[in-house]
Amino acid sequence: MRTLAVAFCVLGAALHASAGMRVGCCAHVTRGEFKNRVRTYEMMRAAGFTEVRSDFDWRSCQKERGGGFDFSRYDQAVDDAARHGITLLPILFSPPQWAQPVNDHIDEWRTFVRETARHFKDRLPAYEIWNEENIEAFWKEPDPVKYTEVLRAAYEEIKSVDPKLRVVFGGAAGLALDYIEKAFKAGATECHDVMNVHPYRHPQPAEPMLSRDLKALRDLMVRYGEGGKPIWITEMGWPTHRESVPDTTVLKAALKVARPNRDYWRAAFVDTGAPGIAADVMAAGIGEMLPGKSKCFAVGTAELKRRLPKKEFNLLVLPFNEEYPGELVDELVEFVGYGGTLVAFGGFPLYYSSYGGVSEKSGRNTREGAQARERLRIGVDAWWFSPKTPSEARVFPSPQAEAAGLRVDPAGLSATRFFNGKYLKEGDELVPILVGKDKEGGVAIGAGVYAFGSDMKGRVVVSSRGRAHGTSTEAQQATYVVDALEAAKAAGVEKFFIYEFQAPEGDPHYSEDHFGIVHADFSPKPAYEACRTLLRAGGAWAAGR
Repeated sequence: MRTLAVAFCVLGAALHASAGMRVGCCAHVTRGEFKNRVRTYEMMRAAGFTEVRSDFDWRSCQKERGGGFDFSRYDQAVDDAARHGITLLPILFSPPQWAQPVNDHIDEWRTFVRETARHFKDRLPAYEIWNEENIEAFWKEPDPVKYTEVLRAAYEEIKSVDPKLRVVFGGAAGLALDYIEKAFKAGATECHDVMNVHPYRHPQPAEPMLSRDLKALRDLMVRYGEGGKPIWITEMGWPTHRESVPDTTVLKAALKVARPNRDYWRAAFVDTGAPGIAADVMAAGIGEMLPGKSKCFAVGTAELKRRLPKKEFNLLVLPFNEEYPGELVDELVEFVGYGGTLVAFGGFPLYYSSYGGVSEKSGRNTREGAQARERLRIGVDAWWFSPKTPSEARVFPSPQAEAAGLRVDPAGLSATRFFNGKYLKEGDELVPILVGKDKEGGVAIGAGVYAFGSDMKGRVVVSSRGRAHGTSTEAQQATYVVDALEAAKAAGVEKFFIYEFQAPEGDPHYSEDHFGIVHADFSPKPAYEACRTLLRAGGAWAAGR
């Protein structure tokens, strides 16, 4: 009953809209989920989905250079989808090893595309050309000009088979307006029928940025004569993984250096209320890594404002990102002053001030952050401050960290911000935890402990590493998915594919294993129930009507 309640609660704003939009899901029904494809299609159709997006890997259907093509696996996936009233959108990419880089094998690429289009001519109405070609994960050294060459070849071959077949621009990771514009300038406007992006926002909600992003994309398309073409979103979703404590080994060693004789911590993880921060989960993870019978609690900023002056905690952990609660600065300074230990891990510590869990990321915020760091005596070097500071450096455990038990990969770790003692007073010191070299061969501290022995008596543990990427609860996932569908429909998006249908759920801490709107055992998450209620509600929202 709770699942259904969540599903209905998130629909209030969505059911009033009048424009239709076809809604589908991404599912690896041609890869690892092939054996479960029929059950996937049954549940998709039961929820009202009419589209599925899956991989058509070149390497899987042509095993040898110059050899024939075996589409049997794809035939089964396509035909079973059709029997359930679902249309499959194939992603043409993933060349065999002998055809890489693909730009050096355009003739072979043309053959693969042409043979695929011929084989599925009457069954597949559209083809997406590559996946997230703007990032290294899917295209080594991304190049919009080279992608346009591949897109053009695919367009020509598909249209030669049937001019009515639609060619879809490969879904760009993020909005990627710069990449898309360069592709347009290289001639991509002439060789696709549908523009396509993957405007992920997680762990943040869809709005207001999704509407702004889609307007910016449409404006770009209009400038290049693309205003009449439809926009698809072929991936967008929110993971519900368990967020782990970043850089646990570094943090444990740093706390030993900070307070070597401390065998009990009463800790608080600062719950700012910001989306994507699973405070209870993070607090539990921190508690697990602390020694003995130490405890860690997730505590909101308003409550901390009342409790910190009472000295109830000896360890305070800020969220593992660049934001900090601006309303607590006075209390943080007092806390460190009387002997408390403050942890600020992730990126550029105390960079953006937030109030009530909301950060504007403005110049005012960064100025407030600079003032807060100075009061806490945290000095930070970054490449834009000093020409000798690297944008990235390999860092290794200091002798103090090694003595505290820290061991890392022999190749070292990567750090992108570095700490100094510019604000320290007599009796204070900065103890390095992770150390590398700057551009001039000097010391570059990527993590450290500010140990105060002057008018302040506490410790501040810092690291530019260990940034948390955020997660969502299952209830938040449901809300965000429905909000994204509503925003996309209002912006005139023609098709929207939720990423993804089934969650593998292999690693509880790995986001990619938890985007699914159903669990690994096919039990529905609230997002599935929300979509089913939405898509089966009738009217313009009912997919395919």
